[in-house]
Amino acid sequence: MYLLGLMHWRGEGVEPDTGFAETWLRRAAIRGHADGGVALAQLLLERPEDDGVEAAALLRDAAESGNPRAAGALAELYVFGRGVPRDAVEAARWQRLSGSEGRPEALNMLASLYVEGISVDQDFSVAADLLEQAAERGSVDALYNLGSLYRRGKGVPYNVERAIDCYRWAAERGSSDAAFQLGLLHAADDGDAAHLKAAATCFAQAAKAGHQLALANLGLLLIGDAGTPQNAARGRELLERAARSGDLSAQSALGYQLAAGLDGPPDFAAALQRIEPAAAAGDAEAQAWMGDCRRLGLVGPPDALAAEEWYAKAAAQGHVGTIALLASAIDTNDELDPDAQRELLGLWLVAASAGDAPAQIRVGHCYLDGRGCEADTQIAARWFQAAADQGDAEGRYQVGLGFLLGRGVEPDWHTALEWFDLAAQQGHTRAREALAEHGDTAINAPHSNE
Repeated sequence: MYLLGLMHWRGEGVEPDTGFAETWLRRAAIRGHADGGVALAQLLLERPEDDGVEAAALLRDAAESGNPRAAGALAELYVFGRGVPRDAVEAARWQRLSGSEGRPEALNMLASLYVEGISVDQDFSVAADLLEQAAERGSVDALYNLGSLYRRGKGVPYNVERAIDCYRWAAERGSSDAAFQLGLLHAADDGDAAHLKAAATCFAQAAKAGHQLALANLGLLLIGDAGTPQNAARGRELLERAARSGDLSAQSALGYQLAAGLDGPPDFAAALQRIEPAAAAGDAEAQAWMGDCRRLGLVGPPDALAAEEWYAKAAAQGHVGTIALLASAIDTNDELDPDAQRELLGLWLVAASAGDAPAQIRVGHCYLDGRGCEADTQIAARWFQAAADQGDAEGRYQVGLGFLLGRGVEPDWHTALEWFDLAAQQGHTRAREALAEHGDTAINAPHSNE
């Protein structure tokens, strides 16, 4: 019965007929034939309209009897949530019982559940183990995903070389995504002509497979110097091709070139037509440019309200430079209510925490004046110091004032003088004035710790 079912199912010696196949496989399964039950389940699952409930029951009976093939198939149902609830824990349990029977694609999908924390606590270590198993069984997608974990140090030690190996192996097996990521890693070392040439090769491989972002990146490399003969015309042609296919990143890249005037005088109106669709689609960099365009009046009269709206969209996506610009736009109003002041401080803090020195100085002033927070001179001093440590002249001047006035730090005129001098060397006018006013006194004053 089982063998007749298989013959009718696969068309071996007879015309394929899934109806006859189901009949014979059911007869075998009813009589306790384990392989008959597993085959029936798989036949049912081949039908897109089947809900998987009966197949799951058949596979569970066989798996509980020790059938590893059934355990692997049942694990897959738990991964995809077909016939049973999606459950990564159950999927992993049945996967272990299946031994080597589980399909590598199912292992890869199970790993993604652990990465995303779907139906299970997020666990990159478990995901990495599953991806290793899937990669060993030939899954190209698993190789690519494993490379991404090594690249970020998630669940495995941070290891860019290992990530490159995984991407390269996946690219050699036809993964355009892996070729693209490999290209990005090579392109990141933009001081090395050999790496840029390798990046161009990777982008070309991915672009040939239809990867639009790779096409755009290859165009940008050709416009610049990618360690290959410079061919700006060819690069623009590739960007145009990517843009025509709907790649908004290529569209905006062409716009930035028009705005920069790389081929003649800057053409902001033409750039706007290229960049605005990308901004409307959510590209943070394009949204930031739109904000600049409206604020500076590059196309039409300046429009502060429109600029603020674009900056707000980019800031919502974590675009640090735009967060600072948005905060600057709001900070022009001296009569902000307390809630608005707290919101403003929050924007400055995001930019300051990302290392923006002007934002660090604004945060320092907020804590000095108690705008959006309780006044705290020690916190203010720390933010001024953060800006000064980056070599910012205003930050150095504010640190000097702190030591001069004992503002959040112990007064120390000698240290104040040193910071004023550093700022003055950068052309800071008020630092020079402070040196002229306090220099002689500071030179003769004892250090605070003497």
